Amino acid sequence: MSLGADRSYKMKLRDVENAFKYRRIPYPKRSVELIALLAISCTFFLFMHTNKLNSRLKEMEVKLQPSEFSALGLTGNHVSGHDAGKHDDINTLHGTYQYLKSTGQLASLSSKRLNNTRHAGLEVVFFNRGAKVGSEALMQLTQTMAPLNNMTVVTKGPLNINSRTRAPRERVIQAVWVADLEPGTIYIEHCNWLDFRRYELPEPIYINLVRDPVERMISWFYYVRSGYRNAIVHRRFPNTTMKSEKWFKKSYNECVRSGDPECQYVPGSVKDTDGNYKRQSLFYCGHNRECLPFDSPHAIQLAKRNVERDYAVVGSWEDTNITLAVLEAYIPRFFRGARHVFDCRFAFLLEHFWARNLLGDDYLSLVYTTTRTNSVSHPAHKSLCLCLSLIWSRVLTPKQPSQLRRVRQMYLNNTRFAGFEVIVFNRPTRVCTEQMMPLIRQLSSMNDMNVVLNGPVRTMNRTRTERQQKTEIVWTSDLERGTLYMAHSNWLDFSSFGYKKPIYISMVRDPIDRMVHDYYKRRSRVKRQIRRRMFPGHPERPAEWYLQSFNQCVRNGSPECRFVQHSVADHVQDFKRQSLFFCGNHLDCL
Repeated sequence: MSLGADRSYKMKLRDVENAFKYRRIPYPKRSVELIALLAISCTFFLFMHTNKLNSRLKEMEVKLQPSEFSALGLTGNHVSGHDAGKHDDINTLHGTYQYLKSTGQLASLSSKRLNNTRHAGLEVVFFNRGAKVGSEALMQLTQTMAPLNNMTVVTKGPLNINSRTRAPRERVIQAVWVADLEPGTIYIEHCNWLDFRRYELPEPIYINLVRDPVERMISWFYYVRSGYRNAIVHRRFPNTTMKSEKWFKKSYNECVRSGDPECQYVPGSVKDTDGNYKRQSLFYCGHNRECLPFDSPHAIQLAKRNVERDYAVVGSWEDTNITLAVLEAYIPRFFRGARHVFDCRFAFLLEHFWARNLLGDDYLSLVYTTTRTNSVSHPAHKSLCLCLSLIWSRVLTPKQPSQLRRVRQMYLNNTRFAGFEVIVFNRPTRVCTEQMMPLIRQLSSMNDMNVVLNGPVRTMNRTRTERQQKTEIVWTSDLERGTLYMAHSNWLDFSSFGYKKPIYISMVRDPIDRMVHDYYKRRSRVKRQIRRRMFPGHPERPAEWYLQSFNQCVRNGSPECRFVQHSVADHVQDFKRQSLFFCGNHLDCL
């Protein structure tokens, strides 16, 4: 190849390399915009995600931060992400603590100076409870604790008046009546603060609760529309005109947006279109006219003065643990062991409020009076009281040295008599044992145990034959070590068949609550489907049977809702005999 040809070939090769090196591939204009938009979107979402992770990290740092309150057990019921971000807010517990600590005021504070119980001249607690602040739950708690702390709970005073303020004569009557109460009494009523100094009478121990004003008004709005409250009003005032259906169905959101006078909160207003308890400060301010204007700065200052001077404890049910801890420390005579009792009874209290507010008319005192009359002296009620007294003694043994000094946990715990390591949970019906099942399943993996739900005998009879009893006893004795066996069955006498006893556990419930629950459970959609599956050719019950309420059933004297003592045969097959699960399979238990 000649020199010119070689140079020409190299030049062509260089031109090809440059063409590939500096080539441009045309793209549509919209495709370029789309790529740019995707790049910006990815950057934005990455930024948001990073910000969210940073916020969650800060929240976890706040939650995991060691605190003096955590060491004392004085923590709130829960810490949400929103509250955790306000860790240094002075309106929160930790924020107030940090503020007092940083300003040097914490060193000058002491429980002796803050506790106004020492100024009381009476050993009487006056709980002038505000409306819709959770006071009913605390009232239930005090009634539960009454026999434990040797105190009396009084919920009705000398006056049956439902007004915002009381006349001077009425105040004197109430103050003298409170001063004459026996020591060890808790007086609970919706009323304003009373000035005992003005009448030269000894002062009681004042306590109360507060709540967020907005949440309190929302709670009141729906409370006055509940069936339970209106049933009480209708029974007390039969000739009162009922509100319209539109009023009952109105939501709080609609009420505020529409400018309804019921949901208007005008500062300085005295008269209201509807009677309510929107003035929370009125319970602490008193009965003077100066306390009536809504959101009045002067009324609030008077209320704050009375709280700082006369009240031993003003807590909040939103911070239940802290409130109960302060009540235990400041008024131990009345609230010793409050947190322990509350932890044990909390599920029951919630269930009681749910049932009363949702079932409404079915929980009227007429039904309770009719059914209680036949059950207070009934053995089922006595067995419930026995079981509850045993569980309270187990819980309160370390906290009641004066009353239970001779009772030891070793004597109360029957686990030591078990012959093998198997738990038999012969769970009665309608005592909320189903709520225990998820907990037991979770504990099974943690504690290396087996959970068995079905036994060898599958029968729905109230009692079992001797052969069925022996079959179940032999089967239970052959279970592996570390097994928990759950079934709806009566107590079995392992000793009479020559076998060792397992570890027995069970639950009880108030007999009336249990029968009301069973009544509606049999009418539920789930029960109806199970009945159709088990008895495909069985005729359907009439629609009236499903729609009938427990209240109507008791009032009409229906055999289904009759609880006759010593009766053996029942009109409807049910499990109304709660004692049968603990008595056994003998004919004497029926």
